Amino acid sequence: MPPPDAPVLLTLNAGSSSLKFSAFTPSLERTLSGQIERLASADHGRAAAHCLDALLPRVGSVPLT
Repeated sequence: MPPPDAPVLLTLNAGSSSLKFSAFTPSLERTLSGQIERLASADHGRAAAHCLDALLPRVGSVPLT
């Protein structure tokens, strides 16, 4: 696990009906990942907000790049 103050690279991939996300260390080790499927196009914003709400407590207050 990276130090608590290490930067985190967050990737989001929004498809037509899904949202996938991953968090990586500076050395590109994946630390978190997940997906939300079967989204209507209007739900992508809410899905992205839900992902960030779930991820931010886990990555703490480190800078996201």
